[in-house]
Formats: sequence, structure tokens, C-alpha cells
Amino acid sequence: MCSKRRDRMDSNDPYEKAKRLVHKKKGFYKHLTAFVFVNIFILGSNLLSGHLLESIPMTFFWGIGLAFHYINVFGPVGSRFDGNWEEREIEKELNRMGYSQKSGEVSKSDIDDHLQAREQKTGYDKSELV
Repeated sequence: MCSKRRDRMDSNDPYEKAKRLVHKKKGFYKHLTAFVFVNIFILGSNLLSGHLLESIPMTFFWGIGLAFHYINVFGPVGSRFDGNWEEREIEKELNRMGYSQKSGEVSKSDIDDHLQAREQKTGYDKSELV
């Protein structure tokens, strides 16, 4: 086995951790998609047959399972909004724009310009939202 592959198989390898997390997220989104489509189908067929209440227990318990799957993948609701959340989100936005805050190649005015351009694209100002 080559050394690169052996290094990647190390459980502390950031690449492997990221790969496992992406795999878990993909599994959750597949689960969510199945939940939505199956329940839409069952709800529709029960509406047509007049047995609407028959699908409620199945949907309820499957929803609980889906909630546990979410917690397993993403952590408890709200835990992602810790003190560093805004900084992580700003860094993601900067990366999408092609800048890196860490390298110092972006200034606050660059960010403000980008946000103003985004508001003009949407056609409304965030302060107008209720």
C-alpha cells in the first residue's frame, strides 16, 4: 500500500474526516428526500381514498427518526450558531466571491460592495424585511 493511501486512512486525517461528514450529510439528504416524497404520495392516496388519518402515526414516527438522523449528522439544533458561526459564514461567502479573508486580500469595503450588489440583485434591502 502506498504511503499516501496509508496516510489518508488515518482516522485523524482531515480529508477522511471531511469525507465521512460529507457522506453522512448525503445520507441525511437522501433520507429527507425519501421522507418528503413518500409522505406526499401516501398523503395524496389517503386523501383520495378518504383515509387521511391512517398515515399520521407512520409520518410522526418516521419524522422522529429523521430528527434523530439530523441531530446525528449536524448536532443539536442551534449548536452550529456558536460565537464563531458568523465568522465561518463570512469566510464561506468570501471564498464563493473568490477572496480569502485570512490572506488579507479582502477589505471591509470589498465586502460592503459585494453585499450592496447582492441587495440590488434581489431588488430589496434587508432592512425592508419585517
